[in-house]
Amino acid sequence: MGHKATEKTRGRAAVRKHEGTMATVLIEPIKTLSLGGYDVTITGISPADNDCIVGRIDTSGQGLIDGRWDLSGTHRGGIPKTNIDLSADDLPELVALARQLGAT
Repeated sequence: MGHKATEKTRGRAAVRKHEGTMATVLIEPIKTLSLGGYDVTITGISPADNDCIVGRIDTSGQGLIDGRWDLSGTHRGGIPKTNIDLSADDLPELVALARQLGAT
């Protein structure tokens, strides 16, 4: 049984929802670096998930992989090198938006 995905777009943000799951608010991609120097692109916020920051990591060994981080920047299922510093660049604004959307 597959999941049916729907996407609604309003302005520069979109909401993607898979049937049976909570929605992820898509945002204009934010590029940053992980603590280990890997390129990270943050693409959304999933406010109902503890690991509410959604994106991708470009690793040297595994290539481009999906990633999720909590509001402390800890990468779920990753190694410390894939954590992100949420005080860098535009990331404090991202954390504030995630909290406004209900993330904890």
